[in-house]
This record gives sequence, structure tokens and C-alpha cells, in this order.
Amino acid sequence: MTTTSTRYATAAQNGAGASAGPLLQVENLRTYFHTPRGIARAVDGVSFTLEKGKTLGIVGESGCGKSMTALSILQLVPEPAGYIDGGHIRFEGRDLLDLSWSDMRRVRGDDIAMIFQEPMTSLNPVFTVGNQLTEAMTMHGKFSRDAARARARDLLVRVGLEDRADQVLRQYPHELSGGMRQRVMIAIALSNEPKLLIADEPTTALDVTVQAQILDLIRGIQKEEGLAVLLITHDLGIVSEMADDVAVMYAGHFVEYAPTRALFHDPQHPYTQGLFASLPARTRRGQDLATLEGVVPEATAWPKACRFAPRCPYRWQTCETIPPKYRPAGSDRPVRCHLYDPEIKDRPMDRAPGVQATAVATQEQARARGGEPVAADVHGQTGAGLSSDVPADVDPVNPLTPAQQMGLATERATQTSAADQETRP
Repeated sequence: MTTTSTRYATAAQNGAGASAGPLLQVENLRTYFHTPRGIARAVDGVSFTLEKGKTLGIVGESGCGKSMTALSILQLVPEPAGYIDGGHIRFEGRDLLDLSWSDMRRVRGDDIAMIFQEPMTSLNPVFTVGNQLTEAMTMHGKFSRDAARARARDLLVRVGLEDRADQVLRQYPHELSGGMRQRVMIAIALSNEPKLLIADEPTTALDVTVQAQILDLIRGIQKEEGLAVLLITHDLGIVSEMADDVAVMYAGHFVEYAPTRALFHDPQHPYTQGLFASLPARTRRGQDLATLEGVVPEATAWPKACRFAPRCPYRWQTCETIPPKYRPAGSDRPVRCHLYDPEIKDRPMDRAPGVQATAVATQEQARARGGEPVAADVHGQTGAGLSSDVPADVDPVNPLTPAQQMGLATERATQTSAADQETRP
């Protein structure tokens, strides 16, 4: 009989010859859920590759399937309702879907680590930080308990807690601030020197200064270790700063994929243009913010043809009858839209007009449906589910980094204070 250890070793040997290829290759991944309303196709045909040392950002609104894609890679899909219906997840040449549950436990936290969305719910409230850090190392057999304890302190120093490392090791998660908890999560993720780091909204609920520090930390560690990073976020500013490539996800599948610079210079899919149009920009100062009408549809009832058609300002009859292809196939920036498919003979144009035109079109769409456009304000709140951290002076095609945002906000505060003092009697 073949033992678990033998199977894992055999899988690793089989994958060794393929290590020259992509570190991670996901092909036609499908993750579904049984629900009272039918089958929810949360992830429905997702494919991408990720090279060593590179960062892929996955962006989109809540409910599009971003986090479930990450959980599927680690086979952490909630059971029994959830299951992986098909596809391939090849890591260093071996298909993770062929591994047993015990084999996958060897991969999780070792070769592949994950920073979860909310550290307060990811850390165990009844164990100290030191216990949780050392457990992650001793469970994989890489370190003795004494060695793990020493490395735990070194990791806390490395993630910026050098002044309080010994104290933090003795503390419980509820005794730490949000930024400190996130640093602890990063330390746990890095404890076994992974090759792939999955970061699911790593800066959620953090203020902009702490956000900048966390991003700098991840970027610095990635450079030192040669990590591949899968970054899941809804913040286009973070993507512009961190990612080499960007996948735009909507309704369970990718609608656009491109190198970061290319995407920010020329977003092509109407959904991507709508996301950019909903952000404050210099060119639209004083105007109402554009909003994407409607919400992401339920995963149990995706539209039969184009899934974005009910919200798209450029839709026509074909969009509601024929599913769009992901074209051009094999390109470094495919788009899932009939406007870019030369086989669609009745397309009214050969591409979506652009961010500015989409902003106008979505505003007209809102007025036609009796909706009220969202008033632009200094906080940059939008109706598309994107981050509100981008100041009103920021062009969405060239957003500021979190540090620059903080500088701009500080400058505004100073100017406002000075103006207030001048008007006082």
C-alpha cells in the first residue's frame, strides 16, 4: 500500500521536472455550491498563470468570486455545500486537486500561505500570538519548538514589531491593534518560507498610513524571498502599486486580463471602464460621480449570455442571446466582450469608447431609470464597491500610492485649518 508520505513525495518528484514552467497554473477552475435556490457557480471557468517573483492582482466587486478562487487553490471551500466541480490547479507542475486531504495539509502554510481578509476572525482568540506562530512551524516539522520560538521573535521583528516583539508573543489577538494583528498574520504566513503568498484584502479596515506600511512590508519581503503573490482586492490604487498583471473578475469569471500598466492606460471591458469611471478624477472635477447601475447578480442565476449585460450601457440584443468569448485567445490581454470579437457582425463599434464616455453613458443610464447620480465629495465614495481611499484629485488611470494619498490628505487638512483661522474674528 502506498502511504500518504510516499504519494506526496511521488507527486513532488513528478512536478520537479515541470518546475521551469509557471509556479501556479489554474485552468478552467469551477467551484460550485448547493443552495436551496439551486447550484451557485461562484467560480466558473477561471484560468491564469503566476510566475515566481510576480504579483497578480484580482479585482472586482464583492460577490464576484475573488476570495472563493483563493480558497479553491488551497482546497478550503466550505463543505459540504461547496465543492470543486472541475479544472486543474497545478503548483510546481503537480495538480493539487489530485492530492489527498493529508497531502494538502503539507502544502498549506508551507509551500502556499495565505493572509486572510480579517485577522481578528482568523487568529485564535484563546491562544497567544507566540503559540500560534510556533504551531505553524512545528506542525510542518521544519523547526523544533525552541527553534520555532526563536524564529517567531525574529519574524515579528521582520514585520516591524521589533520594539514589542517579546511582549506581542505573550499577548492575545484582542490585545493588539488592527495593524498589529495584520502584521502577525503576515508573520504566520511567512513562517515556513512559502513560495506563493495569497493575500486576500490584506489592508481591509486599516487606515491609509498602516495600509502603506503593510504594502511596503509585503513588497519588501517579496523582493527578498522571490515570492509569488496573488493579491485579491477591490482597491485599484493598491493594484497599481503592487501588481505586475491584473485580472478583472465579474460574476464568477474573468472579463479582462492585462499587464497593470496596459490596463490602467487603456481599460477595455465596459465593466473595467465603469470601475474607473466611478472614481473621482481631475477631468471630472465638480461633476456627479458615475455609478454602475444595479448589483452583481446571484451566483445561482447568472445571465445566460453576457453576465454584465443587465448593467452595461453599450448592450444590444446579441449581448442577451450569445455568450461572449474571451478574445483574443492566447493574448496577454484578452477581453470577454462582443465589442472586441470580429466574428460578431452586428457589433455597433469595435471597442468600448473609454472611461470618460462610459462615465457619461452610465450617468445617462441612471437618469433614464430614474436614479440619482452620486454627488462627488472629498471622500471619494463611489457606488461601484471600490475603495474610497482615492482622493478627488486623483486621475483613476494614474492613482496615487497610499503614502501619496496620505500626503495629499494632510495638505488638504492644513489648508482647511489655515482657511478656518483666517475667517475667525
